[in-house]
Amino acid sequence: MRFAAALGLVLIAIVAFPAGCQSIAGIKDHAFPAQCEAYCTDVQKCPSTIGLYSSLYRTKATCLGICSQLPVTGAAEGQAANTLACRETKLTMSELDCVSAAPGGGTGCGSDCEGYCFLLHNICPDSFNLDFTPNLGDTDAACRAACEKGLARVPYNVDDPILQVSDTLQCRLWHLSTATVEAGHCEHAQLHPNKQCADDPMGANYCAHYCKVNQAACGNFAYTSNEECMAVCAALPLGAQDDQSGNTRACRLWHSYSALTLPLAHCPHTTAGGDGHCGTDNCESYCMLVATDKFKQQCPAEAALVPADCKGWCGMLPGARPNQWSSTDGGTGTVPCLLRHVGRALAGLSSSDAGPSECQMAANPDDCQ
Repeated sequence: MRFAAALGLVLIAIVAFPAGCQSIAGIKDHAFPAQCEAYCTDVQKCPSTIGLYSSLYRTKATCLGICSQLPVTGAAEGQAANTLACRETKLTMSELDCVSAAPGGGTGCGSDCEGYCFLLHNICPDSFNLDFTPNLGDTDAACRAACEKGLARVPYNVDDPILQVSDTLQCRLWHLSTATVEAGHCEHAQLHPNKQCADDPMGANYCAHYCKVNQAACGNFAYTSNEECMAVCAALPLGAQDDQSGNTRACRLWHSYSALTLPLAHCPHTTAGGDGHCGTDNCESYCMLVATDKFKQQCPAEAALVPADCKGWCGMLPGARPNQWSSTDGGTGTVPCLLRHVGRALAGLSSSDAGPSECQMAANPDDCQ
């Protein structure tokens, strides 16, 4: 009887205070502005082709969840600001603008990056703080800059299943929307690729994506050309999506994302050598790359000259140890010098003058310059 009475009290509490269930589940309670009802009705003008609430939100609850977080008005109300008023305007114009009415705001209501950073900061503050710590100064500006430089874009349409499982800005916005009504989605919305919003290292476009993010974050620090980057990436072990260490392409992508906000600290880790953060030291990657079939095909004579104890030989050279890339890069006869020319040799590139060939500079420290 006591158990039944206690259970009855619990049921009464749940019925009487339904909003509390969201708090129990770890989801914020929301106070919805009056304008949200109109906005979340008008988004149905952007119809789903598979029976969802609209092409912008899979349910009305996710629409209300995003709406509750948006500024209602702003300095440029109804014009081009990251506000609810702007999005509602885009839905009531004679020429419907569904892209700008979406959670991120497209290009008509602020920008997708402005919307993403604002929503990430408000909906998932812990995920925001993982990537944008106070030492960056203006963290919102740092987020917008990293987003603009590094995140790939696809059309925002919740009908498309790829939206939930791709390393894109729109995937992160999808999970931010869902995070307003379901626990467990904030981790997918952070800047670094994480589980759902991450590509498979085996994917056909993975290296192209890595090289694009790396170029945006580090310029020519890690690679002198896209061809060099693509050749090195193709030769590296794949790794797992969330690698932060190990001599893998996935680890280098993770550090490329870190370099979007902290380039001095992380660009060395994105290089062919990994600088002791993606791999044990720079020699691990060097010895692996010169042993590949591709290097042997491109540089058969030089590959045959690499000592059998490659790691022992390489370990005696300048720049072999971890955290040496920045201080030894560009130096004659250093491991970073060798690795740069390994990448160029793998890509089939030619040296720019009449001196040693790329293959020679990749295998002989005395030739490397």
